[in-house]
Amino acid sequence: MKTATLAEVTEFIIDGTHGSPERAQIGVPVLSATNVKNGRLDFSTERFAPDREHEQFKKRYVLTTGDVLLTIVGTIGRAAMVAETRPAIFQRSVAMLRPRRSVIDSRFLYYATQTEEFQYQLGRRTNQSSQAGIYLNKLKEVPVPLLPLEEQKRIAAILDQADSLRRLRQRAIDRLNTLGQSIFYEMFGDPRANPKGYPRRRFGELGEILLGKMLDKKKHRGDKSLPYLRNANVQWFSFDMSDVLEMDFWERELERYRVLPGDLLICEGGQPGRCSIWKDGAREIYYQKALHRARFNEKVARPEYVAYWLRCAVDLGMLVDSVSSATIAHLTGEKIKQLQLMLPPISEQISFSRTLAEREKDLSSMQRAQHLSAEMFSSLQHRAFRGDL
Repeated sequence: MKTATLAEVTEFIIDGTHGSPERAQIGVPVLSATNVKNGRLDFSTERFAPDREHEQFKKRYVLTTGDVLLTIVGTIGRAAMVAETRPAIFQRSVAMLRPRRSVIDSRFLYYATQTEEFQYQLGRRTNQSSQAGIYLNKLKEVPVPLLPLEEQKRIAAILDQADSLRRLRQRAIDRLNTLGQSIFYEMFGDPRANPKGYPRRRFGELGEILLGKMLDKKKHRGDKSLPYLRNANVQWFSFDMSDVLEMDFWERELERYRVLPGDLLICEGGQPGRCSIWKDGAREIYYQKALHRARFNEKVARPEYVAYWLRCAVDLGMLVDSVSSATIAHLTGEKIKQLQLMLPPISEQISFSRTLAEREKDLSSMQRAQHLSAEMFSSLQHRAFRGDL
């Protein structure tokens, strides 16, 4: 199959700002590689810049439908095709590729960036001296398949259909994830009104609450470099492990900062209160200062109950008075310990946990189906760019 370099099939390839945009509480979102995931650009962020910063950035780049975004620092090679445009500022971890429409179809280019061959070519050109990264001059050299434009569009349409099945199943998984809140309300009622008259307890009375380790990029010191969870990894009731970083820990710190099964990890900033329960006993992992780790007295509180109480509390605005926002909104350790939550008897909490476990069986089944869909898509993609379609 004929190939061409990325430079030959694009109008331009540039990266985001190398500076540090001025921060603002509200304004234009500042996006990075963590916002490029699952083939889409996610605009949710905890970092914003004033409009004047965006005016400067627009002189270099304006987000345009059909552009392809590629992560080039940290986790290399995730891509998204721009389907929605809003004002945004990108950091240097993202490269913006504008396809030459007379030469290459945007969707075809996006799918080409996700092939094994393209990822291999990226890996060959990645600088590993410090944080993994690929320079733009090297990126421009990467070859991509080049077919007649109509043939590109035909292949992209086939892959679109296969990809849509993956996305439909993902939406079904997302709907199952929201079912837990319905079960919570049915069993315990509105946590603001506390209609069943449960006693209220301070969060700090339920167990141990500890903030994670401070990350200091200027002081990489410790006995060993180990993976850690940060704010971006913690989603509601799940963990995004697609971009896990490492930092140095001393041997004496390992017990304090290790995450164990049953620990509830709670975001201090971003969306304060967002949380998930760690369940992987086989994986050694630690956590950063942006997260609180709650380890409960099992005779008093179950992590599943507390996690869904937090979800309801965030949705209902119950944490507003506890969130500091002089600069960036955050939920301090002292504030979280003072939160008052209704606390049903442990037997009722256990019943709730068991009900959730039944729901998770359905979720696991759906996730297995999603895995099969992903494998089918990968096989189809491989055939398409080998010329077998």
